[in-house]
Amino acid sequence: MEIEIEALHLLSLAFVAIVIVLADHDGYLYMRGKKAVLNAVKVKRLHQLAWVGLGAMIVTGMLLIAEEPDVLEEGAFGVKMLMVLALLVNGFVIGRLSALSTTTPFANLSFGQKLSLLGSGAVSVSCWIGASLIGFNFL
Repeated sequence: MEIEIEALHLLSLAFVAIVIVLADHDGYLYMRGKKAVLNAVKVKRLHQLAWVGLGAMIVTGMLLIAEEPDVLEEGAFGVKMLMVLALLVNGFVIGRLSALSTTTPFANLSFGQKLSLLGSGAVSVSCWIGASLIGFNFL
């Protein structure tokens, strides 16, 4: 059964990766001024799908841990869980910040608002990549 759960875990990763690439592409166009504002319905839908993907990753990850509890002793596992926690917290932050991108052009945002959006994006990218690399290489 471990192979099926692992396959679901990897499918969840692929799903959420596609969702995040789509969302980040829109964010990049917004930041560059190629899109004045983002479509609120699309932003909300992508955010919801990212939550679904992260939730699926967490559930399948917990099932994998149940089958192989020794992984809890790995230092890399602790680092990966800190990244997952950062993704959870950042998901709420992105949810609040996303309204800015649907109402105000990036150029019109305050320095603090720009910094918050860029910082949240940086946390997201680094934690998704970091957690994935740890999962593929150390666990």
